[in-house]
Amino acid sequence: MTRTLLLLDGAMCIRRDGDPVAACGAAVEAFTQAPGRFRKGLVRQRAVELYASVPADQRESTDARELAELLAA
Repeated sequence: MTRTLLLLDGAMCIRRDGDPVAACGAAVEAFTQAPGRFRKGLVRQRAVELYASVPADQRESTDARELAELLAA
């Protein structure tokens, strides 16, 4: 779980550096690499926080939509 959290923190850094679409792609990669039992709790919360920080006009990108779909599942 620690590795996944670090990867999601890295995705948030990408977001803060001004590239929310790339951040969503990094979050998708981190989230899908995590074993199923780690895709809830704190890991899911971090991914939700990242998605919530994506501007509405960029949520239609492929990476943002994929992250939203993963979180909705």
